[in-house]
Amino acid sequence: MMIIRTHDDHPTAFTKDIILSFGHIKPVSSITSRVERFISELALNLKNSGCRLIGHIKGLIDANENGYLFCSLVTFHGKPRFKGTLQKDIEDARLTLNIIVYGIEPDIVEDIVQQGIKNHFE
Repeated sequence: MMIIRTHDDHPTAFTKDIILSFGHIKPVSSITSRVERFISELALNLKNSGCRLIGHIKGLIDANENGYLFCSLVTFHGKPRFKGTLQKDIEDARLTLNIIVYGIEPDIVEDIVQQGIKNHFE
């Protein structure tokens, strides 16, 4: 028997393009760990602010000729999954976020994202 959960809440869809400028070249491992912490913390902060369900939190880091890194998280706990490769140390990149969540308003999602960017990338 399969149990299907339904939610009366309407989804909140949120997207944002962020230019990450590190000021000097950062190793790929440093960038990957920053993104992992940012996405994981984002999920927990959403939950603590009333989010009931994560449809997905996806991020794409585009470093132009230096490759890309795609990350995805669909639970409140756990680590994001990564695909792709950043090919060498980079100075800047574009992070595109796509978030679908339930039980939380878009302005709260925006505030949580902005605080996360400040904590992890500024």
